[in-house]
Amino acid sequence: MSFSIGIVGLPNAGKSSLFNAVTKKSAAVSPHPFTTIDPNVGMVPITDPNLEKLQKIYSAKKTVPAHITLVDVAGLIKGAHKGEGLGNRFLSHIRPLDAVALVLRGFSDTSVSLSNNRLDPLDELSVLETELILSDLEVTENAWKKRERAYKLGEKGVREEAETLLKVLEPLRQGKPARFASLYKEEEELIKSFSLITLKPTFYVVNIDEKYISESDYPFKKEIETVALQNQTFAVPVSAKIESELAEMEDSDAEIFAQELGLTSWGITRMISAGFSTLNLITFYTGNEKEVRAWDLKKGSTALEAAGKIHSDMARGFIKAEVISSQQLLSCGSYSTAREKGLLRYEGKDYIVKNNDVILIKFNV
Repeated sequence: MSFSIGIVGLPNAGKSSLFNAVTKKSAAVSPHPFTTIDPNVGMVPITDPNLEKLQKIYSAKKTVPAHITLVDVAGLIKGAHKGEGLGNRFLSHIRPLDAVALVLRGFSDTSVSLSNNRLDPLDELSVLETELILSDLEVTENAWKKRERAYKLGEKGVREEAETLLKVLEPLRQGKPARFASLYKEEEELIKSFSLITLKPTFYVVNIDEKYISESDYPFKKEIETVALQNQTFAVPVSAKIESELAEMEDSDAEIFAQELGLTSWGITRMISAGFSTLNLITFYTGNEKEVRAWDLKKGSTALEAAGKIHSDMARGFIKAEVISSQQLLSCGSYSTAREKGLLRYEGKDYIVKNNDVILIKFNV
């Protein structure tokens, strides 16, 4: 199952347009709020130049890229945590996801209604983060109240979870995201079941006017980047309008149009790369004559966890993993040459998988 990113913003920030551009789907787009009620979901392949090169090594029939799942969540408004504008329902769509992309309106098209009747992405960001923080605060406060008496009485099995909740409550009560809490790995596991939104990796996507797409500057850039730095994240500028137009074209025509616009890289590519980076993911590969496949995996994961990603039987019957870096394999030109040069190595279940490793799992069930 692929990792998931929620596209979250105020109404008319351009979320659905971005979703359509990235996934090449047709989510409803309108200049009026609340066009999206139920979330739109799409699978997005990760662009990977290594796949075609490895396909030649294996003489494989096809390639299968890694994917990220994008979820276009309905627009939030002020008071969403109290249920305003179906806010509680929309917030519930974010909780199961792995990461959040906060979309900020940076375009000035007057035909699309503005939140608060003015263009101010920083104000939008403040509203979004406040609603997410208040929603998490309510969830965490309720969870703490249910455990407070047992914790004070020293009941077994409550202490660790209750103390973790108190740690998370500290930044939330100060109006800061839960990810500002200093948690140990064990505490991170304990708090997972509460699905706190502000604990999730988060980055900003600024939907800018098309006239700024070939420039290094855009309105509010310095201010947004300053806030992003303070919140331990970063911002990616994208023009949803241009990206949507490019997505509707044939690949060759889109390339020509992008060159004419002065686009050195597509915004949606940067957005997906940002999501991959935010999720702290790496890529590893498997290959045979049928297919070469790219897999996403959390950085720091073991060979056993990589085996489980491929198939549960591989993890259950894990013996060892045959490993080589894709760079070494490609430089050799063939698997047999790599073996002759002694570049293939066997690793145990605790081996930490490196980015762009090529792995063959040996198992027995």
